[in-house]
Amino acid sequence: VVLVMENRSFDHVFGFATSELPGIDGLTGSESNPINPSDPSKGSVSVTDANATYVCSGPPSQAFSVICGDYFGLGAVNCAGPNFPPEQPRNGWVAQNGAKTMPMAPFRPEQLPVKMALAKEFSVMDRYYASFPGPSTPNHLFIHSATAAGC
Repeated sequence: VVLVMENRSFDHVFGFATSELPGIDGLTGSESNPINPSDPSKGSVSVTDANATYVCSGPPSQAFSVICGDYFGLGAVNCAGPNFPPEQPRNGWVAQNGAKTMPMAPFRPEQLPVKMALAKEFSVMDRYYASFPGPSTPNHLFIHSATAAGC
């Protein structure tokens, strides 16, 4: 059985569970993301252990261009192909969400008792990355068959 949680990052779900899940690569509390990656003077939003919302205010966009912005900053359009930037600063999460703090507010372990119980009993992958920065179908195919079938 493979349980795949979608549209929430590992850090958003289990980031602050390092005391309950020894050995995971979780959050330290010192992480931050710039409000505007192009203008550092705008400041940044730090990760907080505040209660994450159970329901997102809207579905996260799975458009390739939006995900490029999450990983490479606003306005990134060339994040595929032979000329993509080698480093992924992953500094567009706050900017892509209109400078909202939601991307930087993960769940506390006590908010997710069922997921915590499952994580304590079974394997958890804290360094699994999507095979394709976009919609679900290619990534679901890759998880189960190690190919995205040309999607």
